Formats: sequence, C-alpha cells, structure tokens
Amino acid sequence: MMRMLKTHESRRVFPGGGNTLRSLLFGLAVVAMLVLGFWGLGYHSSEFRGGIGIQDSGLFSYPRYHVQIGEVPLSRNGQYLFAVRGLPPCAMDLALQIKGANSAEADQLTSLATSVSVSITDVSGKIVCFGGGSLSNSTRRGLRSWTLTSSGSGASFWHPACQQLPMSRHKSYVVKVSVLGTDQLSSKYVLLPLLQGGGVELP
Repeated sequence: MMRMLKTHESRRVFPGGGNTLRSLLFGLAVVAMLVLGFWGLGYHSSEFRGGIGIQDSGLFSYPRYHVQIGEVPLSRNGQYLFAVRGLPPCAMDLALQIKGANSAEADQLTSLATSVSVSITDVSGKIVCFGGGSLSNSTRRGLRSWTLTSSGSGASFWHPACQQLPMSRHKSYVVKVSVLGTDQLSSKYVLLPLLQGGGVELP
C-alpha cells in the first residue's frame, strides 16, 4: 500500500501549470515575430546601387557602413560624377581615402597644391553638402578646408562641411568630385570617395 501511495503522489498535477507553459510559449512567439518584423523593416546592404560597393561591419561596430563610391585620379584635371541610391538611412561622413597611402606619406599629402571639391545633391537638386579647397591647406584644420587623417594602415582627407549628412535609403544622390591643379607630385595618387556611418560608438 505504501508503494502504491507514493506512485500516486508522484503523478500529482499542480493547478495552473498548463497555463504557465502556454503563456511562456506565447511570449516567445511574440518576441520572435517582433525580431522578424524588425529584421524585415531594417536596412539591408543589398539595397545599395551604384558606386563600387558597400561593406557592413556589423551592428556593434563604428562606423558600421562603408560605402565605396568610386575612384578619382589626381593625375588629370576634370569632374567625376557618381550616381548612388539605397544608402543606409543614417548620418554619414564623407572621406577621400588616398589609395595605398598611409601616415608615412603625410608630409607629401599635406603639400599637394591640387584643389579638390566635392558636392552631393539629391534627386530634387537639393545640395546635401559641398566642400572644397587646396589639399595643402589641410594642415590648417579650418572650417573651410580639408583635414588629413592618417595612420599606419591608411590616410584620408575629410571636410567639416561634409560630416553627419542625413541620408535616405529611398533617394538617389549624385556625388561630384572636381579636380584642379594637378602636378607631377599629385599624379601618383588616387582618391577613393567614401561615405561612412551607422553602428554603435562605444565609449
């Protein structure tokens, strides 16, 4: 009798147990739907069109998106137009990366007499940004001149007027780069216009 009693007690069902399990499963289903919905509405790098390409470094990187617009040789004067659309919907910074250069060439880069101007306009003709000036003025770090940033792995020029630009994934943009005053020193360099932004900047 004692053994039968213990067996009977081990099968006791606690009231409310089924409801708790159903509530847990329902909660997990809601969370899964929200995650899928957010993913579906979020930006995908495959939306980008034009230029060379886009790199997504991941949510917890900064900057997250690196949009490669094109190549601009400093060996000849001229204007270079690039049409892009499907950009990440975030504030983006424009930079002119110098192909193959790094901090070891900083003195040469800041002595370039070549003038470079960049403008970005949207499909309606609205000017999103305009910045220009002689690359040799980059040592002044003024509000209207280019500034050189360099390290052992790369070098780029950036302009205060073309930072934190509000871009839309639904608009088309034209990036125009104008080069004037090329010489023998500048002719060996190639500029790579980039738009970078998004992600999480850690303290």
